[in-house]
Amino acid sequence: MKLLFAPWGSPKNWKELSYEFKGRKIKSNTSLKILQEVIKPDNTFIISLDTLAEKGINYQEIKKNAKEKVDWYARKFGLKNYEIIVAPGIESFPNGVFEGNALDYYYYILAETSINLLRHPYNELETYLDLTHGLNYFTILTYRGIKEVLEIISIFKK
Repeated sequence: MKLLFAPWGSPKNWKELSYEFKGRKIKSNTSLKILQEVIKPDNTFIISLDTLAEKGINYQEIKKNAKEKVDWYARKFGLKNYEIIVAPGIESFPNGVFEGNALDYYYYILAETSINLLRHPYNELETYLDLTHGLNYFTILTYRGIKEVLEIISIFKK
């Protein structure tokens, strides 16, 4: 089984660029497009932040709004076979504040990665991590969280 993970900041201003990977070259707004075409993962996990939400009167609505926004861009960019994970972020905007700790994000990624890996039955596992579009603490904590979960799973699987 092949799984691809990618943290995304806001795709709102991403421009079309040329991406090259393993001899293949394409123009896209995201590196995920070429990675999906070349690697052919069984599933892609786009990890985004709740701070992308523009509306919502409770936390579930905020997460839903952020997820819908990321989904809209993923479809616009031609991505397929993906799931969106909306994790807690830290940010201050004129119309609202997302308070918390960077470790909230880290623990959430540990839990979600574990749940998703347990949900997908496999004998062998290949994982890929695309950090092209991540930001700040978001990128390093995604790398660290996924790496630690995979180290634990490697004890029991190939």
